[in-house]
Amino acid sequence: MDLEVEQLATVLKAAIRALGLSVREVERRLGFSAGYLSRVLGGKVELRVDHVARIAHSIGLKPAEVFQAAFPLTPEPPSEAALRIKKVLAPGPGTWAASPPSRGAGPEQVEDMLEKTLRRLFRELGRPEAG
Repeated sequence: MDLEVEQLATVLKAAIRALGLSVREVERRLGFSAGYLSRVLGGKVELRVDHVARIAHSIGLKPAEVFQAAFPLTPEPPSEAALRIKKVLAPGPGTWAASPPSRGAGPEQVEDMLEKTLRRLFRELGRPEAG
């Protein structure tokens, strides 16, 4: 499993657990067969964008919140490709130049939830906490 895909799977698993849900409950909500979501989140079945979106919605998150938790914005400058795209699209509503209004749990809340869950998971596994 690629590092980025693994990061998304980790965020989804942590969010499911932090919200007090079981993987089986999420499978039921999505109409997945028993064990399918475990195989997706474990890398045995390819994790696709539509999986991320459907799982996020089924647990009360927006897909963007999952992606923000997995890939928080960094103070690093944008890539050349991102700058070219931004120049082509900007300015205008619905483009990279305009940020959508924030609704629901913000990135900080999702990150806090993820951090608490990961700390609990590390304690339960008997591993030293990262960071």
